[in-house]
Amino acid sequence: MTVRFGGKQIIPRDSIILQQEGYLGPYHHDKMLQVGDTQSFVFSDTDDGPFYLQRGNERRFDRNEGTIEKALSKAELTTVLQARNILTKGSLKQLQAICRANGIQTKKTVPKVVEGWVGKAKGKLQILWERGFIDTTNLARYTNDGKVDAFGIIDKSYSLHQLMMNCKDFIEEESMLQSKGQEMGVLIDRTPICHAELAGEGIECSWGCSKNEYRRQPLSMKRKKETYRELVKTCLSRDTLTTERVRLFAKRARSYVCAYYQLHHSGIIDHDILDSNLPEQVKIERMAKKYKTHRSAIDFNAGFITSVVKSNHGASKVGTSLM
Repeated sequence: MTVRFGGKQIIPRDSIILQQEGYLGPYHHDKMLQVGDTQSFVFSDTDDGPFYLQRGNERRFDRNEGTIEKALSKAELTTVLQARNILTKGSLKQLQAICRANGIQTKKTVPKVVEGWVGKAKGKLQILWERGFIDTTNLARYTNDGKVDAFGIIDKSYSLHQLMMNCKDFIEEESMLQSKGQEMGVLIDRTPICHAELAGEGIECSWGCSKNEYRRQPLSMKRKKETYRELVKTCLSRDTLTTERVRLFAKRARSYVCAYYQLHHSGIIDHDILDSNLPEQVKIERMAKKYKTHRSAIDFNAGFITSVVKSNHGASKVGTSLM
């Protein structure tokens, strides 16, 4: 979504305001949505228009204001050059240079259109205002990422992106993959945003271990198809993803699984950890440390473990040094 109306932004489907918390903000006004209302993300002909336009009626519909010159895109230049049987390989600048050398125009004249709001997407500012999240007395402070003060600190309370992220209907919105899965009768669950490595009992860590091993191999192993395929098989084999490593990755993932379970399902929780002002990621990290049954070697001996991973013969070298 863009900050203001129109443009090429994708228009979401309508959303129903199910409750006060998570849907509506503290700044009440006459046009604010109420619980049970349906919010459309497109301006209709019966709307008053964007609240931030002083003369909204003058911008209801698109209008032409003369013409402007617009540079042809790479695809358009390619089409023009191909029609004249001219070589079309190269970057946009190279294609423009070829066109100029052959007397071909690289610009086109198009109408200058001032966009109206009827039938156009509303944008973040309008959507949040309708829900009561915008303080109109400090309208100039709202930006997409938040206001930056003199010390370089970002005030997230004026971040339109952050405010939208905290809306319950946006948080719980299905992805396209989930929606298509439902149409096929398949249930697709998502891992938490902050800890996607939970999928498959730490499968992301196993994948990362294989990539780590691959990147340590010389380029000579990656230049020929035969050696490349063998290298990939080796990096994905049990020689690299040993039982011990896989179990270690699964253990790390499980500690976060338990933390999420405690946070969302258990009634016995340390309330100092779950300070409501803390982001969920911080809460999860605290919970994972709180509910660990014992110390993890990967936390206090990361350097030693990394040295083992660096070499296929790491284990034998460690064994020799300990004798």
